[in-house]
Amino acid sequence: MRFLAAFLLILIIVVFTACSSKDINPVIPDTGINDEIVDGDFEIAAGDASDVIYSVSSRNVTAYKALGAYRVIIDTDSLTGEILPSRNAQAIGDTFDADLTQFLTKSPCYNCLKIVDIDYMGENQIKIGFAIKHPFSDILTRPDLHGFDVRGIVVSDGDFTFPNTIVNLSEGGTSAAVANTDFVANPHGYTHHFDKLVENTNYFDPPVVGYDANINPYRRYFEDIRPGEFDPTDPVGRNVMPVGSGWETQHFVFNPSGSTLDFVFILDCAYGQSATYENRTTPFYFLPEFNRKESWKTEVWKVDDPGTYADNLRAGDAASEAQLRILVSDWQAGLEAYPDYPNISFPEKISAKSDVESISIEIPGVTEFLTI
Repeated sequence: MRFLAAFLLILIIVVFTACSSKDINPVIPDTGINDEIVDGDFEIAAGDASDVIYSVSSRNVTAYKALGAYRVIIDTDSLTGEILPSRNAQAIGDTFDADLTQFLTKSPCYNCLKIVDIDYMGENQIKIGFAIKHPFSDILTRPDLHGFDVRGIVVSDGDFTFPNTIVNLSEGGTSAAVANTDFVANPHGYTHHFDKLVENTNYFDPPVVGYDANINPYRRYFEDIRPGEFDPTDPVGRNVMPVGSGWETQHFVFNPSGSTLDFVFILDCAYGQSATYENRTTPFYFLPEFNRKESWKTEVWKVDDPGTYADNLRAGDAASEAQLRILVSDWQAGLEAYPDYPNISFPEKISAKSDVESISIEIPGVTEFLTI
């Protein structure tokens, strides 16, 4: 079994200033947690910005969509696996049950995910390479379907509670964050997005029920922050997953508790409608508006300053301490809402203010809830 010296949660609250209308629904803040391994015996899980659910039905605004949902079953003895695509969704209602390919083609992507390798590691761990691709292959005919800030989310059961980190649930109400923090050993973060999708019979029949966790680990795909003007026919930067992109692999490290790993794997991304049917070969992208509203990356590391701090942070020891540095990457940070959005003369403008309000830290057994 793997023992953690300390587990640190950093929750970043993102504030939206947006008005409700017949086209744009109010923004619902959610919570997310991001994970960073600092060194061999000190693990930190840092808050990836509150996931903000932005449900939309009009052009030029951002929505979070699932490229696909899959049941994954791995035999840890034989190191063999099976991917079962979700059934065809006929009716997609709320934000958490939105599907990008349903939105575009009326059918989820059944072949956008594959397992490229399964290997044993030390400490009874198993490493699985999940490769993903864009569901559309021809960038010349559909340059309007690029996705951004793609993530692979592993949805499973969990029972570890962070009592001071509150999640706004997709089904309504709030709850303390509950997760299986040991199931995936190397997540980039945690999110509540699509947590209830596994119980939706539009996707899984019979549904996957009995999961108590409300935040789930993910890893990022297609990370690309190269600068420059965004060209829909040759897109780079902005963490874009271009139409026609080949397979990209992320390796997830699991800590199995038995002979079978059984979970749901969801691909989600940020997406903005850049064109209508008539002009879909000449789209216009508003960036960073079409990127994620929540901070897309949070990094945490210890500062080597033994003369100031004892650097002996340990789980359950309220007297232990360490100096930490936090770096938040947010596409919309510092930008103001543009009253004339969308205006093609100003593609860099955003429709509503989205910024980091505070950073809250929870270390169970070490500190109370801290806010920076």
